[in-house]
Amino acid sequence: MQETVRSLEDTATELSREAFAFVEKHKDKPFFLYYPTTNIHIPLTPHKRFKGSTKAGVYGLFVVEFDWAVGQLLDALDRDGLKEKTLVVLTSDNGARPHPSLNGHRCNGPWRGTKRQIHEGGHRVPLIARWPIQVKAGITSNETVCLTDFSRTFAKLLGQEVPQNAGEDSYDITNILHGKPHRRPLREATVHHSAVAGQFALRQGDWKLIEGAGDGECPRDAKGSLAVVSRIPTRNPDSGEWLELDYFGMTHDGEFQLYNLKEDPAETKNVSKDYPDKVRELKTLLNRYRSSRRSN
Repeated sequence: MQETVRSLEDTATELSREAFAFVEKHKDKPFFLYYPTTNIHIPLTPHKRFKGSTKAGVYGLFVVEFDWAVGQLLDALDRDGLKEKTLVVLTSDNGARPHPSLNGHRCNGPWRGTKRQIHEGGHRVPLIARWPIQVKAGITSNETVCLTDFSRTFAKLLGQEVPQNAGEDSYDITNILHGKPHRRPLREATVHHSAVAGQFALRQGDWKLIEGAGDGECPRDAKGSLAVVSRIPTRNPDSGEWLELDYFGMTHDGEFQLYNLKEDPAETKNVSKDYPDKVRELKTLLNRYRSSRRSN
């Protein structure tokens, strides 16, 4: 077997090259390209040509390189005449994780928390769509949407029916993309989960209920190591049902946090004691989602 050795700083360039080749190969027929970059996960290895392009350290340079990679793909679509008929969605699976090299740059803006945590900084992400013939440039929406929504959205755009047992937490956001009137609110509520630590939250309108008193960060033992129960969740071989989902063994401590995100977007004041009825209401809804195994 021949081993392939490459320089880590060339990763973005090589992945971009593969993406261009894919577009070129399929430009004459419909295609789906999922393009997950290594930027901005560790190891942080931006190419040296980006040196000096930001004051936000190596982390910032990696983000600059990410922006470059996105631009390269958009240019490839434009060159092949695919700009008008290609929907491009740029987003992230979680909020940022602050890095010492950022030199104080607040990568999550005013939001509390970071990647892996249950507060807004771990869940609010960019969502940008480009589709000139369908998505008007410059339109924005304050509607709460979730990455799970792309399941039903893509199905709708392709004229495909979604089976009853699929897309359980997915809502069609095509009207939002098109800037058309839609049911408000679009979704009844949105479930949050703190990475693999097991802490849940539920957002409905301006209200957000968090189960537990903590921030959802991965628990650690007395030595500072991750308190992992099992790194290999298992399934029932016959039904496919998960047998072990509690990756870190976190259990609800009986406490709740309640925030009004309109009045307190930074989640600084826990008002759970002031609004016990709202806590019960949202707790009941979250438990209903659990028991029914779906939120749509």
